[in-house]
Amino acid sequence: MIPGNEDEDESRADASGEIRLPAAVDSTGPLPERVEIAIVGGGVMGLAIAYYLARRGLDDVVVLERGYLAEGASGRNGGGVRQQWSTEINIRLMQESVELCRRFAVDVGVNVWFRQGGYLFLARSAEGGEHTNPRPLTQRNPQVFESNFGLFRSSERCLQQLKEFCWRHLIKFVCDLNGYDDAMRSRLLIYSDAWFHVTRRGGFFGLHNHPNASWSGVYCVDPGQRGSGLLTFLNPMLASSMYLDAANASLRGAFASGVRQIDLEPGQLVLFPSWVLHDVKPYEGDGERITVAFNCWFQLTDA
Repeated sequence: MIPGNEDEDESRADASGEIRLPAAVDSTGPLPERVEIAIVGGGVMGLAIAYYLARRGLDDVVVLERGYLAEGASGRNGGGVRQQWSTEINIRLMQESVELCRRFAVDVGVNVWFRQGGYLFLARSAEGGEHTNPRPLTQRNPQVFESNFGLFRSSERCLQQLKEFCWRHLIKFVCDLNGYDDAMRSRLLIYSDAWFHVTRRGGFFGLHNHPNASWSGVYCVDPGQRGSGLLTFLNPMLASSMYLDAANASLRGAFASGVRQIDLEPGQLVLFPSWVLHDVKPYEGDGERITVAFNCWFQLTDA
């Protein structure tokens, strides 16, 4: 956050809507004892496999899903397709993916609102000075481009859609953790700063947190090459690993010691308390990694 920034973004919580999860999928009948092909998981991969098998004339196919379709990561990310890659096979795969998205509404009968708007973040990175952060506070190197903190104040439609997506999940998260009802939820007023990073080979971020904010987030537009540039959170319980033996060396969840590392995926949103110390390890990919980050602080409006 830029100290003294007077042009802050604010949003009312009740303007973002509420996440309503669909009911569990009902079986169309008893499961057959034997099938030629059984697909476990009703996410985008499982459903795509079933769809293309059906198009090839295979009708003895069953998709098994314990909850509802797209219950996992497939239903919790913003979709994006890019064609800028460092290998020919990836470029050809993405070119075919774009054509598939163009035909999707006709082939399947579902409008997925596919739009081709270009790569706004890379364009702004190339423009340089107009969009760069004039006062960076966190240790980083020249391989990381950091924009100014007014990203979500842009009128670009794609950025407003991303902002709505992030706020919808953040508001539900905050209300669930605090036990807020709908009346309290409608009083939440969000202030925020938001920016983006374009990271190239060797880029990293030093250890830091985000003062003067309660919640922060990272949205992964494009992770680039996976397996490096890990987003790493330091355990705030510094003394928790002063003595380790077989009884506490493998503790999980809230009692785990050490660090927590995340290998970001496309469309993944990571929310965390702003006070938690974290860094980003050096990125070793050939292409660019593109992420969006934000800080939020809240007030209550009059009832």
